[in-house]
Amino acid sequence: MNARTLVLFSLVVSATLLAGQTSLPPAHTVESDEYVAKAGASPWRSAHYTFAFRGDGSTAIVTSTFDSKGAPVAIDRKVTLSTGVYAEIADHLKAVTATRSPNAAAVMSSRTAGGWDPGSNCAVTFDKLNRRAAPEKGEAIAGHATVKFVEDSASMRLTRWFAPGLGCSELKQLAEFKGAGGAITDTSQRTAVKVTRGEPDEALFDWPNEYEYLSPSERYLKSAASCGCPVSPETLAALKRSDPSYRERAWRKP
Repeated sequence: MNARTLVLFSLVVSATLLAGQTSLPPAHTVESDEYVAKAGASPWRSAHYTFAFRGDGSTAIVTSTFDSKGAPVAIDRKVTLSTGVYAEIADHLKAVTATRSPNAAAVMSSRTAGGWDPGSNCAVTFDKLNRRAAPEKGEAIAGHATVKFVEDSASMRLTRWFAPGLGCSELKQLAEFKGAGGAITDTSQRTAVKVTRGEPDEALFDWPNEYEYLSPSERYLKSAASCGCPVSPETLAALKRSDPSYRERAWRKP
């Protein structure tokens, strides 16, 4: 998965999947595959995602990444619990960074207010502070009706499909990146391949007791060492600045 895809996915998650709902969506799990391609080249699967929504508003996002030959690279999870616990788990490293908010109710309320309202066909947030252009009718994806939104800019055309019946879960996303003159240079498409209603697997929200608890900068360094990747001084410095805040709110399983 390239850097632009990672940034894009981060934005989508923070704006949509972790937003929560005033009327909580039905408990469900969405499994999606992502394919990337350069213009004129065959697409290859870069990642598999699992998005899990519990009835109490807790969410888990599992990202399994692959190299261009299909070999697994990493498995990372982001877990947000209704109790105020937030954990970033690197299963391939057996490491976790976990914090807990002192006011779980305030956290849930904030997430709730910013959620997209299914009653508006996912065009308006519950707090009315964010609006999208009127949706188009989308295709049925994994057996669920969707609405489609298109955002076009000089650098990218982003098309997203949401399912109002699942609390505005995103079931498909197509990012088309543009080069000079507006020509498409590469694409990233993530599509739901399976949607399961009902409470998700509890294992998605937990981690083994033997996992090592690390600060954000420690987890970054361990990840870089694991893959033999270069350490970015800018990224490391930014993470080290966040370490004191992490230590104030650090949480371990009892």
